[in-house]
Amino acid sequence: MAKRTRKGKLPAFWQRITRPESKRAGDRTRSEESKEERSREADRTRGWGTFHTKLRELKRETGFDILNAIKSGIGNFTEDRPFKVFDLGCGGGIALGQLKKKFGTRIKTVGLVFERTPGQKYNHVDRLIIGNVKKVQPKESYDLIYSFQGAIAHIEMKTTALERVIAWLKPGGTAVLDIGELHLQDSRLGEIKTLLMQNGIKDYKLDVLRTYRYSRSETPCRVLIFKKPVRKLP
Repeated sequence: MAKRTRKGKLPAFWQRITRPESKRAGDRTRSEESKEERSREADRTRGWGTFHTKLRELKRETGFDILNAIKSGIGNFTEDRPFKVFDLGCGGGIALGQLKKKFGTRIKTVGLVFERTPGQKYNHVDRLIIGNVKKVQPKESYDLIYSFQGAIAHIEMKTTALERVIAWLKPGGTAVLDIGELHLQDSRLGEIKTLLMQNGIKDYKLDVLRTYRYSRSETPCRVLIFKKPVRKLP
């Protein structure tokens, strides 16, 4: 338990960490609406450079082999109990479709978009969720959650989004998240590390994306990879 001051209030540092991100960082909240609208327009018009991203591109950019990870972990998953994958910002659903073709009914594919693209069929995506990652309420938990140039990269309140990802992951589940452009002095990097620590996540990778050819900024784009701990019974 955090140590309290004489007046009964939590120390300033702890208050900063535990207060909602919208309360402790008003500048992020103010810039969020315009950034979200640009993301909605990109989904409506296929404006993302990554709209048709395939699995091999995900592997090259993030350094994580999603296909091999599912092969290693799918085990006894069946049609009645499928391995569940959630793509936060699935574009046209191309990568999810590749996974569905590979694993069939042993896998359930779920994609998130800000807006549905008119005329896009989203072939082989079992469920399409429309909305902001900070507000949607999936009705299930997932074995793998990944995002490349998606919902977390294109919002300001990254810690809030990461809180939700951790909650959606099954114990033992894996997250591979492009968290966007963050320099080493950005306070959000410290907040992300603190959030991971608070959730018992000690082993994680926070690397720079391999090439990130779609970025025009010199600020590096980063990928966060971790597993949700499995809590052991006493």
